[in-house]
Amino acid sequence: MKNFLSECDLPGKKQILGAVSRAAQAEGIDRSVCALSDALSFSPKDADSFVSAYGFALQGPHQVPKNIVPADLPSLTEYELNFKAYGKLMGDGQCKR
Repeated sequence: MKNFLSECDLPGKKQILGAVSRAAQAEGIDRSVCALSDALSFSPKDADSFVSAYGFALQGPHQVPKNIVPADLPSLTEYELNFKAYGKLMGDGQCKR
């Protein structure tokens, strides 16, 4: 953790330590410290990716909410995809579709 923080700029360090501080207050110090090593195992490249990995380590994956579609939305007509034209661009290989 010390090595990772040494590579971050000051705003990045503040962002990371703020997230860890909030997690320690909400989840407890033991859980937040364990999540630090888990987040580092994801090999984050910067402060933003570390905070995302840290949140994932603390809470796990979340279900992506579905978009609400209005009832009056017209349906799309279906069409068959034809990639044969792209096959010629790719060296005239046989395209399976």
